[in-house]
Order: sequence, then structure tokens, then C-alpha cells
Amino acid sequence: MRHLLLAIVTVVGCGLLLRADPPAVGKKGPKKEEPLRVKVFRITQRDPEAVRGVLDTLLQPAMPSGGGLGGLGGGLGIGGGGEGGAPGTNVPPIPGGALGLGGLGGLGGLGGGGLGTHRIAMDIRTKSLIVRGTEKDLQITTELVTVLNAPSGKPLPKIKSLRAFELRHADPAMLSNLLGELELDARIAAVPNSKLLIVSGSEAEMKELGEVIEALDVKGNPDDNKPEKKPEEKKPEKSKQH
Repeated sequence: MRHLLLAIVTVVGCGLLLRADPPAVGKKGPKKEEPLRVKVFRITQRDPEAVRGVLDTLLQPAMPSGGGLGGLGGGLGIGGGGEGGAPGTNVPPIPGGALGLGGLGGLGGLGGGGLGTHRIAMDIRTKSLIVRGTEKDLQITTELVTVLNAPSGKPLPKIKSLRAFELRHADPAMLSNLLGELELDARIAAVPNSKLLIVSGSEAEMKELGEVIEALDVKGNPDDNKPEKKPEEKKPEKSKQH
């Protein structure tokens, strides 16, 4: 019996030291991080600080589905246990164990994935933005600067990664805030001191938002803006003299 117990303890102890199996031959390893590049963009027609704000909005990562806390219930492992990963953060997984905390994995989506991969610096003297980011970040920056450097009064240049809408009636900032309440994956930014609204997203998202913007960029109901008429007071009739 004593030898049997020792054998069981040895097996259990070895089980605690088991490691994950190595990846099978032919399976892809971890995805390599995309290299970051740096590029300088001259701003000729707008305030560089305003352009920087618009660009920062467009380059922010999309909010993960399930809310701003990235699925807090699943991450905290209510009723569960084990380890919770932390995608999108540098926080190591914390074992939940018998408490069923499940780590802090669900907090990986907090704040929409952090600040993203891009960084933007501004040189006031030359009216330039220095952007560090992925190839896609630089492509979006190039198209945004192309649109905002276009002379006023001329048609907007054609671009691929963005959609620029020149509104006629709606206020860009108010419309941007309104659409932001829908928590879309697309990014929407109003250009200060202009009637421009810029949208970044997939082709389907930009097309759908274009239809929504077109439907909302109309004149308001004129009857809603008219002051309510007060009923006219009847003057008392004068008595006739015979």
C-alpha cells in the first residue's frame, strides 16, 4: 500500500510539471509583428493641431464587440476558473484557481485596445506631422492629408481607405457625436472649422455610413423652427349710437 501511494504521488507530481505539446510540423508559428515606419507630412491648408486630432481619431483601434470592458463577465470568469489571458495588454495572466476569478483577460478590451500602434509628433515651425505606424496607418494619413490639403472650393480628391463627406446642412461635430453613440467599428471624425466629416472603416461600413449621412444631411422641418402663433384676441365691439 505504501509503495502504491508513493507511485500515485509521483504520477500527480509529474502531471503538474507537464508542458504544452510543441506545435506540429507544418503549423504556422506566431504571427510576426508588422514593422513600423516613420514619415513626414506637410500641412498646407489647415491647422496642424486640428489635423493631428482628426488623424488620431481615425487611427484608434476599433472597440471590441461586447462593450467597452471587453466582456468583463467572461474575463473575470464568473463561476469559472483557470487562467485568463490579457489580449491587447502587457498584463500577464493571473490564475483564478478555486476562486473562479479567471484572471483579468476580459479587461484586455478596456478603452478600445489602448492607444494603438501609431504615434504622432508635430513640428510647428514647418507645419508638419511626423507619423510612426504601420503601412495601413501611413496610408490613412496620406489620404487624410491629401483631402485636407486640397484648396477650398474645389472637388475633394478621390481616395480609397477613407470617405470624406462635405455636409450641406448638418453640423459635422454633432453628427459625429450622434453616430458615435452607435458604437460602430468604423471611425468618424469632424474636421474643425469646416463642413467635412471623415470616415474610416471597411468598404461595407463606409458605404453604409455614407447612406446614413446622406439621409441625415437634410434641412430640418421648417415648421419646427417657427414660433408658435398666439391666438388673436378679439376686440370688444363698440356699441352703435342711434
